[in-house]
Amino acid sequence: MISSCSILLRKFYQRSSLGFPLSSVQDHVSKIQHGLDTADLILTTGGTSMGLGDLLKPVIERDFEGTIHFGRVKMKPGKPTTFATIPNKKAARGRHSTPIFALPGNPASALVTFYLFVVPALRKLGGWKPDRCQLPRIRVQVSSIYPPSSDDGSIDDPSSFPDSGHNALGPETGIPPRRSARRR
Repeated sequence: MISSCSILLRKFYQRSSLGFPLSSVQDHVSKIQHGLDTADLILTTGGTSMGLGDLLKPVIERDFEGTIHFGRVKMKPGKPTTFATIPNKKAARGRHSTPIFALPGNPASALVTFYLFVVPALRKLGGWKPDRCQLPRIRVQVSSIYPPSSDDGSIDDPSSFPDSGHNALGPETGIPPRRSARRR
C-alpha cells in the first residue's frame, strides 16, 4: 500500500499481509479466509475494477455470504471503493462480522479513500470518542469563482490566473496551453 498509509498502520496497528491473490476465485477465497481468521478488519487495494475483472465482490457475496454495503462511491478519485462485512464467529470484541475495505489500485485514489473511509473506521474500532473518529471538518464560503472565465464561458489561459506564479504549460514544456476549454 502507499507509504503514508503503511506508516500510519505500522505505527498504530498490528498488521499482516495476506499476499497478492492470483486471478482465481479460489486464491481470493483462501486469502480472505486467512484474513477472517487473523484480523479484526481486512483492507485490500486493487482488484475492485468495475467490470468482469472484479473478483472480490462476487467472492465476498457468494463464498462468504457477505454483504456489500457499497461497491462504488460518487467521487473522484476513488469511485470503485467497496465496503462490505463478512459474517465471522471469530470476529473481535463481540462483533458478529468482519469489515472489509477494498480500495482502488490507483495510489492517489487509495490514499484519498483510506483517509476518508478507513481511518474513521479504525478509530471507531479502536474505541475513540465518536467526535474524534472523523477527520476535522471546516466550513468555507466561496467568495469568487476560480479560474476566471471569459464572457463566452471559456476558461482563460492558466498563465493569466491571478497569483499563478508560473505557467506549467508552455513552450518550455513542449505542451501548449489550452486557450478555450469549455466548462463541464
